[in-house]
This record gives sequence, C-alpha cells and structure tokens, in this order.
Amino acid sequence: MIEVTRLTRSNEVDYEELLKVCPEAMVYHSLSYRRFLKDFLGPASESQYLLAFEDGQLVGALPCFLIDGKHGIVLNSLPFFGSHGSILLRPGASPSVAIVLATSLRDLCVDRNVSFATVVDTPFQKYEGVYQKVLGFQYCDERIGQITPLPEVAAREKISEKLFSQFHQKTRNSVRKGIRSGLDFGHDQTKEAMDSLRLLHQTNMLGIGGTAKPDSFFETIARQLEYEKDYRVYTASTEQKKIVCALMVLYFKDTVEYFVPATEERWRSHQPLSALINLAMCDAIAERGSRTWNWGGTWLSQTGVYGFKSRWGTVDYPYHYYTKAFSQAPSLATVSSAGLIASYPWFYTLPFDNLDS
Repeated sequence: MIEVTRLTRSNEVDYEELLKVCPEAMVYHSLSYRRFLKDFLGPASESQYLLAFEDGQLVGALPCFLIDGKHGIVLNSLPFFGSHGSILLRPGASPSVAIVLATSLRDLCVDRNVSFATVVDTPFQKYEGVYQKVLGFQYCDERIGQITPLPEVAAREKISEKLFSQFHQKTRNSVRKGIRSGLDFGHDQTKEAMDSLRLLHQTNMLGIGGTAKPDSFFETIARQLEYEKDYRVYTASTEQKKIVCALMVLYFKDTVEYFVPATEERWRSHQPLSALINLAMCDAIAERGSRTWNWGGTWLSQTGVYGFKSRWGTVDYPYHYYTKAFSQAPSLATVSSAGLIASYPWFYTLPFDNLDS
C-alpha cells in the first residue's frame, strides 16, 4: 500500500537518499534549495513536499509551494523563475506511484481552494499523461532545456582541449578572446564578489527590460547555501581589481547549473563571460567529476539566447509547464499580467497570452 505524507525533519534523511538514487533529481529538489525558497519567499509562502512511502521505503516525491493572494491561492511545483519540480520516482518504483502523487497534489489543491496550480516538469522525465489524467490541466507552456555533456577526462591539462572539441568554432574563438582580454579570472566567495554580481545583473536586466533578481535573492543565497559545496561565484577583474563580469553556478550531484551570468556592457565585446564559463566547466570536471552542465530553460522566442547556448555542444531537452485553473479561479477578463505578477511575486499563474486583458 502506498501512503502519502509530508516532508518533515524526521524524514529528511529518506528524502535526501531518494534524491541520490533518482537520476531525474535536480538542485531544485534539494533541501538546500528548499531552504533558499522558504527564506526568500518569506512567511507568505508555504512549502508542501508530498512523499510516497511503500512498505516503509520512500518511493516517490512531489515538491510544491503555495502562496495566497488577491485571486486566491496559487500552487507551484516549483516557484521562482520556473524552478523545476514535478514527480520524482525511485528507480524501479511502480508507475502507480506517480498517479498517487498527482492525485495527492490535486486533493491538496481542492482542500486548500487553490485557484491556479502549475507543475514545471524536469527536462528528463515526462509526466504529461499523468497530469492530464489526474489534474486535467488546461494550459501547457513549452520551454527548451539545453544541456552540455561534460567529458570524463583524467588529466587536467587535457580537459580544455576535450571541451573545445565539443564547442562550435564561434565559441572557441570567444573563449580565446576572453582569455586574451587581460582580465584576471577566478572564483571568489567575498561579499564584494556577490555585490558585484548583483549590481552587474540588475544593470543588465534593466537594460533589456527584464525582471531582475532583487537584493534579497543574493543575500538569501549567501545565507542559505554553502560556498564550494552548493555554489560558486566566478569573476573577471581588471588590473585595478574591478569586477567587470561574474557568473554564479550551482552544484548538485554531478550537474552544474548555469544560474546568474552578468557582464559590464563595455566589456561584452572582450568575451569575458565565455572565458568564465569555460573555466567553470574545467574546474567542475577536474575538481568534482561533474558530467553535465545545465544551461536552464529557454523560451521558444529567445532565438539569440538559444543560439548562444547551442554553440557550447548542447543537447535539447524540451519540457513543459502544466497549469490547471480551478473553478474558483477568477475570470480571465478580470485579471491582467501586471496584476498577477504583483499579487503572486515569483510564482507562475498561467501563460499571459491567454489573458483577455
């Protein structure tokens, strides 16, 4: 018999063991990322991680967060820039476990009078049929996950050569140009490095009209994640020690997550970011035995971003956001994208092109 319960301190060890053996588990499922989300999202949000046990063994999980707002409660698996959630199953577990977890998620939505529920699938395992059967989602939003397989190389001096063989000629040239820029490349856990990344990122986002991560994001990362174990901040600095390019990466199992890149505008043509990415890849292979570099999701409309990532020897992994609007959800004629963003910060409600206003 399959029994579904909630993640508590008493079963965190079971949950971590499931993540270790589950190939689809990502950093977004981890307890450290959960701590980050709980701290960053604050007391207005609530975490509900559903755990499925069979004969005393944890065989599946489905993490989610809820937040209340002007138009009712919204549930995401998971929130914050489309963090992956969705169902995780222990290898060899019965497919019925996925049905049980999805049903428990639906029941949670009903019990809590949820207005909108969204599950962000992983790039590696598709549960569209399960979510359609159990949730009956009305909206499906597509993204393209791009992942670079990292080579297994024993000798450090051979790593860059092996990586270069995977890269497009344009990327190889960009890396070489960055290395020749005269900048000093490394990684740095100081507050100065994090502050520089924050300012560069926010300036970059302002320049393109994008949504910037707030100061509290960077503060929470430093507070809840452990440098070296969970993340690094790579930097490119001038002779005067001014940081003009920075890159935050996250680590989980054998995967590196390309998380927050930022470059001072006047240094872009010198390609410091390409040199930083190459360095971070080489370090991950040599120091951690990392096997994959995850570039994150790309919108279908982001052709320029997609092209940049694809030249690093990536493999495409399409995935989807599955959204259910429950009967208590407001009429789409009464809500706007700006209103939903204001009411549910860092949560996904539904594809904005479906709004009437």
